[in-house]
Amino acid sequence: MIRDQFLLDIAPEIIIDNFAGGGGASCGIELALGRHVDIGMRMLEPHELYAAQGFPSTYVIAPIMANGKPLPKHAQVRMCGNSVSPPMAAALVRANVPDMTSWSARERRLGVAA
Repeated sequence: MIRDQFLLDIAPEIIIDNFAGGGGASCGIELALGRHVDIGMRMLEPHELYAAQGFPSTYVIAPIMANGKPLPKHAQVRMCGNSVSPPMAAALVRANVPDMTSWSARERRLGVAA
């Protein structure tokens, strides 16, 4: 077959498709290389990314915008990438400003000690 002359000799290699998710990339890889993809990885959903960062499950990641629509998925992912992990922020406060750890909920809300 003509296609066989273009196949790469990568039999001992593991093939990983980092964009697996039903878009057909794995099929294209299989056609080009003549063998199946060994590992297909999918992109994480925004709620999975926020959980991995340590955000509580009650954290709102898709607020309703002024136009009445929820925040788009790409914006949710971008904001997660720009966020500071809550456990890390709490650890920094405990280490650098130990007095703030004893503040009441009201004092924390106002940002000043009584």
